[in-house]
Order: sequence, then C-alpha cells, then structure tokens
Amino acid sequence: HLAERAAHHAAGDQAVGGGVELEFKWDKDQGSIEGQEKTITIGNWTGTVIITKTKDDSSDENGSNYKLSKDASKLEYGEDGNTGYITYTVTLTVEKNLQGPLVLADNLIGKDWSYVKNSITISPPNSKINWIENQPGDNENKKKSTITMGEAGEVIKAGTYTITYKVENGNLGKADVSADEWVSNEISGSDEGKKVSSSKTVYLYHCTAILLQI
Repeated sequence: HLAERAAHHAAGDQAVGGGVELEFKWDKDQGSIEGQEKTITIGNWTGTVIITKTKDDSSDENGSNYKLSKDASKLEYGEDGNTGYITYTVTLTVEKNLQGPLVLADNLIGKDWSYVKNSITISPPNSKINWIENQPGDNENKKKSTITMGEAGEVIKAGTYTITYKVENGNLGKADVSADEWVSNEISGSDEGKKVSSSKTVYLYHCTAILLQI
C-alpha cells in the first residue's frame, strides 16, 4: 500500500485538508523500504507517495506445529520470448518434531499456467520429498500438485525447510499480456484439524519497465 497525504485548496482563502490511500501494485525493486518516499505520475498528476508494508498472506495460527510462508520470483522469459516462468519458494517452519508424512496441497490458478516437471528442490537436501504435479483442477485454468514430506513411521525433525519449484506459461509473449492477467498459487496443509496456508499472486502486466507484483 502506498499512502499519499496532500492538502487540497478550495476557492478563496479556505483550505480543506484531506488524505488519499492508494492500493498500488509495485515492483519491489522500485522501492521496498518502509517509510521510503517515491515520486509517481498517473496521467497528468505527479505526487509523492510513502511506502508501507502489506499484510503477509501466510496463516498465523497460534499453537501450530508448523507454519508456511510463500514467496514468488519476478516473471522471467525463456529464450523463445514466449514462455514465462515464475519460481515459488515455500518456507516450512516445523516448530516441533512431527510424525510423517506431512502432506501439502498446492493450487495453481491462471490461464495456460502449469508446473514445470521435476523442478522441485528442498533444503536441507537430504530431506525426503515426493511431488505429484499437474493434477487437474476444477476447471481448465486450475492445476494442482501434492507435496509429501517424509514417510509413515518416520519423524520430520523440527527446523526450517525451503521448498522451491517453477511454473510456466508457454503462450505468454510479452506483447500479449493485458492489464488484468495474473497467476495465483496457494499451498496448504492441515495441522490438528486447522488449515495452515500461504498464497502469492503475481500480476503479469508490464508498464514500461515495471513488473507489477504483490
């Protein structure tokens, strides 16, 4: 969120104070420091905005045995110029030892998007993981995958695990991206009957050199 505070002057000697808060999707490379001021231009208007942090999409259940947090890379293109790629990074924080397996469901929503086969990695690298990707979703714009950590009878040790994987769109093409195109990804699991989840949405619209992303 970017907040703009301005004073608007009416006719005569009277002045009216006011404030405007804008919901604005911004490439973090253009500015991401809390309290930083940036100058933006919208049409014929130019003004100064102040960067404030957005709320994280990850769940924060009290007493959870584990937590999930998801991040997404920028949209990148392959050598053909038409295939777009996004790398997702999931941070799994296991608060205390868990009995395996831990099954996580991943949902991908976006026209023509799919998981890149065998792109999954996990750190520490000796952790056991199984990935079933590109299962059909509720409609043609949805894909699912299942991530399984550990096996029955084994203990998943407390600690932090980092899982990465890629998704792709072979029909993207920079010139074809419209302002309302996006891809959304959510990972979730169950912890003693409570849902634990984290999601990330990437907007694909290019405005000059700016990639809009949240």
